[in-house]
Amino acid sequence: MVLKPEEVIFGLDDRAVVVASMARLAKDRDGWLNLSPVLPDGVDQPRQGLLRFLGARGPEALLGTWVPGPRTGEGWAPTTIGLQHAAGRRIVARLAEAGHPVPEGWRVTQDHLARGLVATVPDDADPDQVLVWLVGAAEHVATLPLTGRWCAAFYRKGSAGRRGI
Repeated sequence: MVLKPEEVIFGLDDRAVVVASMARLAKDRDGWLNLSPVLPDGVDQPRQGLLRFLGARGPEALLGTWVPGPRTGEGWAPTTIGLQHAAGRRIVARLAEAGHPVPEGWRVTQDHLARGLVATVPDDADPDQVLVWLVGAAEHVATLPLTGRWCAAFYRKGSAGRRGI
């Protein structure tokens, strides 16, 4: 079964629908968010090559993720954020130096050249603050020109063809 996302194009000044959808997913814990930039006209979204795994850096195309932790045998897995990028090493330190540190209470579990940044987020983290931080981090590490517009793709488990995120 192929999951079909509900997509919302937004900017930080008009993010209310995205934040509301994140709050629903956080409550239901039955899906995730993929976040990618809307690129300027004439700039194509780079394709991921089949041999990218042989390379030493991440994908040219930015991809942010937010995943409310699913139910486990012991309760709930932690909520995570991720950011795949091509900006190189030590992104956590570079973000901090740029004035955009990983928020207090978040725990970085991966800061890898090719696989990107992954952090766990407290379950009570405000979806609006998570979204603003993730967009800001993506803007800091972008290697392609950005427009300030983003595509939020919401996936819900069992949502093949379902509408209404």
